[in-house]
Amino acid sequence: MPELIEHEVTGLLATPGDGDALGAALKRALTEPAATRWAVAGRARIQSMGDPKRHLDGLLTIYREAMSA
Repeated sequence: MPELIEHEVTGLLATPGDGDALGAALKRALTEPAATRWAVAGRARIQSMGDPKRHLDGLLTIYREAMSA
Protein backbone atom coordinates (compact mmCIF):
# COMPACT_ATOMS: atom_id res chain seq x y z
CA MET A 1 0.00 0.00 0.00
CA PRO A 2 2.24 2.78 -1.23
CA GLU A 3 -0.15 5.46 0.06
CA LEU A 4 0.59 4.27 3.61
CA ILE A 5 4.13 2.93 3.37
CA GLU A 6 7.29 4.86 2.62
CA HIS A 7 9.90 2.34 1.50
CA GLU A 8 12.57 1.71 4.15
CA VAL A 9 11.03 4.38 6.41
CA THR A 10 7.71 2.88 7.52
CA GLY A 11 8.08 -0.54 5.91
CA LEU A 12 9.01 -2.16 2.63
CA LEU A 13 7.30 -2.08 -0.73
CA ALA A 14 7.38 -4.81 -3.36
CA THR A 15 6.21 -4.68 -6.95
CA PRO A 16 2.61 -5.93 -7.19
CA GLY A 17 2.46 -9.43 -8.63
CA ASP A 18 6.17 -10.09 -8.07
CA GLY A 19 6.29 -13.02 -5.66
CA ASP A 20 10.08 -13.04 -5.57
CA ALA A 21 10.19 -9.37 -4.58
CA LEU A 22 7.58 -9.98 -1.90
CA GLY A 23 9.57 -12.91 -0.56
CA ALA A 24 12.74 -10.82 -0.46
CA ALA A 25 10.94 -7.99 1.35
CA LEU A 26 9.48 -10.40 3.91
CA LYS A 27 12.90 -11.92 4.51
CA ARG A 28 14.37 -8.45 5.05
CA ALA A 29 11.56 -7.50 7.41
CA LEU A 30 12.21 -10.59 9.51
CA THR A 31 16.00 -10.37 9.59
CA GLU A 32 17.15 -6.79 9.19
CA PRO A 33 17.71 -4.81 12.42
CA ALA A 34 16.26 -1.66 10.78
CA ALA A 35 12.87 -3.40 10.61
CA THR A 36 12.20 -2.44 14.22
CA ARG A 37 12.65 1.22 13.31
CA TRP A 38 10.35 0.80 10.29
CA ALA A 39 7.69 -0.77 12.51
CA VAL A 40 7.81 2.07 15.04
CA ALA A 41 7.60 4.70 12.28
CA GLY A 42 4.78 2.83 10.54
CA ARG A 43 2.76 2.55 13.72
CA ALA A 44 3.19 6.26 14.41
CA ARG A 45 2.06 7.13 10.87
CA ILE A 46 -1.08 4.97 11.12
CA GLN A 47 -1.93 6.33 14.56
CA SER A 48 -1.66 9.91 13.33
CA MET A 49 -3.77 9.13 10.26
CA GLY A 50 -6.38 7.33 12.33
CA ASP A 51 -6.74 9.99 15.01
CA PRO A 52 -10.48 10.78 15.17
CA LYS A 53 -9.95 14.48 15.93
CA ARG A 54 -7.57 14.88 13.02
CA HIS A 55 -10.03 13.08 10.75
CA LEU A 56 -12.90 15.32 11.86
CA ASP A 57 -10.80 18.46 11.41
CA GLY A 58 -9.93 17.34 7.88
CA LEU A 59 -13.57 16.69 7.00
CA LEU A 60 -14.65 20.05 8.39
CA THR A 61 -11.98 21.78 6.30
CA ILE A 62 -13.24 20.03 3.17
CA TYR A 63 -16.85 20.96 3.96
CA ARG A 64 -15.94 24.61 4.61
CA GLU A 65 -14.05 24.80 1.32
CA ALA A 66 -16.98 23.24 -0.54
CA MET A 67 -19.49 25.65 1.03
CA SER A 68 -17.39 28.71 0.22
CA ALA A 69 -16.98 27.76 -3.47
